[in-house]
Amino acid sequence: PRAPRADVGFEARADTREVLFHRAARGMIALLRGEDRRRRSQPPEEVGERRRPPYMTGEWRRIALEAGDVEALLVAWLSELLWLYQGRRFAYEAVRFDSLEDNSLIASVGGAPESRQPVREIKGVTYHGLVVQREDGGWRARVIFDV
Repeated sequence: PRAPRADVGFEARADTREVLFHRAARGMIALLRGEDRRRRSQPPEEVGERRRPPYMTGEWRRIALEAGDVEALLVAWLSELLWLYQGRRFAYEAVRFDSLEDNSLIASVGGAPESRQPVREIKGVTYHGLVVQREDGGWRARVIFDV
């Protein structure tokens, strides 16, 4: 018999760092929900728009994070959103960044109460295989989760 997988992950690409962080967050929520299909692009109002996205049904929460570099910041970002999902049943949907630098961010995250049980348990965001880099005029991230 085959041993169970101990990790799962994805790659995300975006034109801006803000959209990259958003897509990474949406990717993690999709993994928790068992929505492993590929997603191409998201509507532009999901990142940075000052008005409430039309599909959003929940509330906004404020997040401020600091880290040593952009890789550690992405891990901190996803870890915070994972904690909100698991501990508060708050499922990320959208973000408005007040600032996003290589080692800090201040943002309002929009989400809704999660009514369904996660299909997959994620124990944590790992540094194993982690990549966050500028590439071909945009940004690329590879993230692996411990499951």
